[in-house]
Amino acid sequence: MQTIQNRAQFPKLTSIPEQVLSGRMTFKDLSLINEVIPVLSQTGLRRLEDNFDVFLEAIRVKAQQADVTWQACLRSFLFYPEAVRIGAFLKNEGADAPFEKRREVRLAIQMNECQFDCSTVSDYLREEKKTSALAHDPDDNFQHFIRMKSRNRVEEHYKSMFEELIDLVKVAADERHLHPGFEKVCGLKGSKLSGG
Repeated sequence: MQTIQNRAQFPKLTSIPEQVLSGRMTFKDLSLINEVIPVLSQTGLRRLEDNFDVFLEAIRVKAQQADVTWQACLRSFLFYPEAVRIGAFLKNEGADAPFEKRREVRLAIQMNECQFDCSTVSDYLREEKKTSALAHDPDDNFQHFIRMKSRNRVEEHYKSMFEELIDLVKVAADERHLHPGFEKVCGLKGSKLSGG
């Protein structure tokens, strides 16, 4: 794990290795955390420290999936509070909505992080109540509603939050470096092998 310079400033983040050794965190969790920590700015580290339980929950959710990137982990971390608000909304105000519509929203929480918010869900369910008596287009589902009504607005909001968390200079430097396996001199025939 990347060394965090000031243990007193980030006691929760520096406790991660002990949590792995004690079995409270898996090595997969640690692997994802090791991808996230190096790209964070000081603001990002402070935000993770302040919301450590939310960060660990986001990591645990993403650790169950295959091919997860550090970007997906941070998006999950940023979206988690909104996902909790949406869940509470569905349980309380959205309880009278049809089951299929609530299921669409729950699926979108997993599949469309950072593309909608609780007001989008509220608008969708309100609009669905109005149109339920009319002929219904099968393509008019929550995914379509997100694309048409809220995706750009909400993505811009999360993009700015995301950029506050990361160190853009570190990320740009990491993107310029290829994996050592790609830095081999292949000669003329070698370049043909990979389609180049």
